[in-house]
Amino acid sequence: MSLPSLSIKHPVFAWMLTAAIFLFGGIAFSKLGISLLPDVDYPYVSVSVDYPGASPELVESDITEILEGALSSVEGVRKMTSSSNYGSSRVTLEFNIKKDINFALQEVQSAAQIAFRQLPQGVEAPTVRKTNPEDQPILWVTLAGTVSKRDLMLFARNSVKDRFTAIEGVSDVQLGGYIDPAVRIWVDPKKLQAYELTHDDIVSTLTAEHIELPAGRIIRDKDEIALRFQGEAPDIETLGNIPITRRSGQALYRTIPLKAVARIEAGLEDVRRFARSQGKEAIGLGITKQRGTNSVAVADRVVATMKSISLPPGYKLEVNFDTTQAIRHSIFELIFTLCLSVGLTAFVCWLFLGSLSSTMNIIIAIPTSLLGTFLAFSWLGYTLNNFTMLALILGVGLVVDDAIMVLENIFRWRGLEKNTTLAALKGTEQVLGPALATSLAVLAIFLPVVYVSGIIGAYLAQFAIALSISVAVSTLEALTFTPMRLANFKDSGPVKGLPKRFGIWVDKSSAAYSRLVTRLYSHPLKVYATLFAVCALSFAVVMTLPRELAPDADVDAISARAELPLGTSLAETGRRLEQVEKIVLAEPGVARAYTVIGGFGGG
Repeated sequence: MSLPSLSIKHPVFAWMLTAAIFLFGGIAFSKLGISLLPDVDYPYVSVSVDYPGASPELVESDITEILEGALSSVEGVRKMTSSSNYGSSRVTLEFNIKKDINFALQEVQSAAQIAFRQLPQGVEAPTVRKTNPEDQPILWVTLAGTVSKRDLMLFARNSVKDRFTAIEGVSDVQLGGYIDPAVRIWVDPKKLQAYELTHDDIVSTLTAEHIELPAGRIIRDKDEIALRFQGEAPDIETLGNIPITRRSGQALYRTIPLKAVARIEAGLEDVRRFARSQGKEAIGLGITKQRGTNSVAVADRVVATMKSISLPPGYKLEVNFDTTQAIRHSIFELIFTLCLSVGLTAFVCWLFLGSLSSTMNIIIAIPTSLLGTFLAFSWLGYTLNNFTMLALILGVGLVVDDAIMVLENIFRWRGLEKNTTLAALKGTEQVLGPALATSLAVLAIFLPVVYVSGIIGAYLAQFAIALSISVAVSTLEALTFTPMRLANFKDSGPVKGLPKRFGIWVDKSSAAYSRLVTRLYSHPLKVYATLFAVCALSFAVVMTLPRELAPDADVDAISARAELPLGTSLAETGRRLEQVEKIVLAEPGVARAYTVIGGFGGG
């Protein structure tokens, strides 16, 4: 039994299948993620190593060169670049696009761990990351306040960051301009000399006394209790009372408290970075979403969480940069274009068919194909992005082709057969081959795009697959649901009104076109010469067009990077950029300005 016969003889089954596509497709659409671009792993892996206090020259010789030597053994590396900065080294590897980037990440991690054993003491463990646009913050929130820097850092790390991390769909929260809180001990050299102590005595005292250690466990009949030695000072006062018990490794017979030779204060680590918002010192919190989640929904939940946070007096929490605004505008325009294309397709079908009932039978193919495609998206893990939405917009005109072909032939058979069911069956089975051939021709054009290499090939793969799925679903709809509906519904009557007048104009245009083609038949050489000239000219124009990964887009934001001469102090850098901020904020079109000096840090 053929598909058309199965659908026509069992209309309830066909209607239930249509309802299932609408129901589950609608559910899938409501749960699809929204993003600007497809989730594609770039063939880049970066290795970052921090060496606090080291000069760029020392970082280059003691870290970067060792990392480059170890990472050069990783298979599939096309290009390696490195940078050595004050206190940090970064090596970036570019791989062949065909290499599995997750497997490459594991190889790089193994090589980085081997290199870590050869690095000097004091070097922090390597951080290995792969590059993906989806891993960039979608939202930057700034926390500012008329409080001390330490209080601002602690509040951002302990109160605000944890609230954002717990939001559904948030994978990470970066801290821009963050400095870890620290306790500073300022030793007085004169007092140290008076007690005949050295700095090593202070360090050894803190190492021995200011420490928390496991102390074993107590095992009883029914339970056991873990013990620990709480030797860390809970506050500044207790830390100051820690006794210095040894001098040059020898025991002291009198108690000298630490505060007798040093001033102890709660402060911050060495300031190597800071951030400003609207010209005032602040901390930036970059919200990174999880892969495949809805960027717009995550941003909305972040904003709602911001409003629910009870800020103490002196604190201010604001959205500084929201990338989802561009996504909202882009997706809205695409959805509007999709709806407009559906409306225009319906109008054109009505003009040519001259029947509202026939037009409705054709237009039903569009939501059926789109919702079926959304269902496939949920299985494939695709999101609604510029590439998949553009595929659906292009597919709107293609998905009605098969339905129009089937409808026209069924109406032809209605003039030969009085039985509408038999006319629907014969009319559909007669064009079954051409309908399949038309759809397979479209698939043959777009599916090979999946094999295009490079990053743009990964983007176009989703475009091609989305378009192919919509065409395949439309073919299924044209060969099953369309004949079933036409077998059970009558035509609305003779053509009249605007479609009738349009039909008269089409007949006249067809006659004029026939006369033109007849004349062209008598000049084949001229026709071929014109064809080849147009093809050659088109090819020449294409070769002169500029090339880029994606078209320019206005996201209402400008990102700039400033680099001062090597050796410029952090304070001088801050003063220079403060002048830039004043110039930028003086512009009438600028709403906000956020500056990070010294790079990003996290807590």
